[in-house]
Amino acid sequence: MVSEECFGYLKAPVIRVAAPDTPCPFSPPLEDEYIPGIKNIKKAIKKII
Repeated sequence: MVSEECFGYLKAPVIRVAAPDTPCPFSPPLEDEYIPGIKNIKKAIKKII
């Protein structure tokens, strides 16, 4: 929605933070790595700054 409605105001490209395009693991430790969290968001922010 941001890229569609406010594209002219953006100073950097939109970065998607989402789970990888693979089947969800059953193991709880692997599931924690699979689901995007704070560290993934921080990495995306640092990438565009």
